[in-house]
Amino acid sequence: MSFFWEIRRRLSALSVTILFSSMIFYFSYHMVSGQKGVLEMIRLTSEVAAARISSDESKSDRITMEHRVDMLAHSLDVDLLDEQARRILSQAKKGEVIYLLPNSSQ
Repeated sequence: MSFFWEIRRRLSALSVTILFSSMIFYFSYHMVSGQKGVLEMIRLTSEVAAARISSDESKSDRITMEHRVDMLAHSLDVDLLDEQARRILSQAKKGEVIYLLPNSSQ
């Protein structure tokens, strides 16, 4: 009878060990590669860095364009600047009539 009790005690101890080992493996796995794990954090960090670089490039482009517009506004007549901007953007003011003439160089 003591033989069966010894087997039962050892199986009980083994099952507790297996249970805790499984829990440690499960939580360790999800801590590293889960939805909010270390690998996801590394991926998101690199994504944020790429977005910041893109944002800095956009800011730099915007500053360059603003500088060019300021240079145009100070060096050209305002009416001429308005006319060129509307011609390039193919827009007209309300009530304006636009006549397209063929190029004289052809």
